[in-house]
Amino acid sequence: KIFYSPTFSFFKFLVRIVMHTLSHTQLRRLERCLGLLWASVLFLGVGVFVVCHFVWTLFWMWNIFVQLAKNI
Repeated sequence: KIFYSPTFSFFKFLVRIVMHTLSHTQLRRLERCLGLLWASVLFLGVGVFVVCHFVWTLFWMWNIFVQLAKNI
């Protein structure tokens, strides 16, 4: 049996209404906006991850450096 729930059917109904309300050009524009939004979110996520990773690596290296300095 395919996944089925009242909320899902309601969502489908809502999507159908939106599809009928919007014209084709508006739909294309919406699609483009959503695509841009998704791309920006993805880009931000990757950026944050890279920055965090860089900071963590620096912190880790600093700790090793401090340990070495103590041993000398």
